[in-house]
Amino acid sequence: MTLVEVMFATGVLTIALGGILATFLQSRRLTEGSVYQNAALTIIQGYIEQMKNMDLGQMLGSTTTDSNGNPIPATGSYSIPVYFDKNTLDSIKTSTCALPSITSINNGVTPAGVQDNLKGFDMAKDLDATDLSNTDDLSYSTTTQATWASVWPGATDYTTANPPTGTGKNHLHLNVWLWVRDVSVPSQRSNRIYSITLIYTWAYSDGGRTRFVTDTVQCMRSAVMTY
Repeated sequence: MTLVEVMFATGVLTIALGGILATFLQSRRLTEGSVYQNAALTIIQGYIEQMKNMDLGQMLGSTTTDSNGNPIPATGSYSIPVYFDKNTLDSIKTSTCALPSITSINNGVTPAGVQDNLKGFDMAKDLDATDLSNTDDLSYSTTTQATWASVWPGATDYTTANPPTGTGKNHLHLNVWLWVRDVSVPSQRSNRIYSITLIYTWAYSDGGRTRFVTDTVQCMRSAVMTY
């Protein structure tokens, strides 16, 4: 074989290997995005299940009742005591403004009047890793930190962030917006019905870029707990 033939064959092999590598990288990105998406939905469903089964007064932020003994939701914003795990309180504040349209939400920007609930979840560690310097899971070292202002520059309330000061750069970053409303029709039934609406945006790092995905979950509950 001549030198030209060798160089030509090497070039063809390089192009082929480059295409294979690009395919593997794209597959990895899609898989990672799916993992984050499933984790975000699982976390939100966990919040929903806790609210469906807690004391109704806690969910409504009020002990005031109507003539039939049904609790009436608080008029202002209040905190609902949901938990990250059985020992860690991870309260969510409610919003009192009108529900925004999903299509009107801009990446990383909280709509006017909406109450932020910024949540950071380390996807590399399990629940017993209470310290970012913990390296017992797959030999991960201390996670590179980022401020919430850089992760979610358009937030209006950083006081609800968990962790409060900053979060891991590659963590799953959630901003949860919650509405609890009385949707019952008193003239038709004595028992009140309440809706729980969660709009959540999850953000993650993808190849040095931050990607945002917004979704919503809604359910109903009455005075009877839903197991």
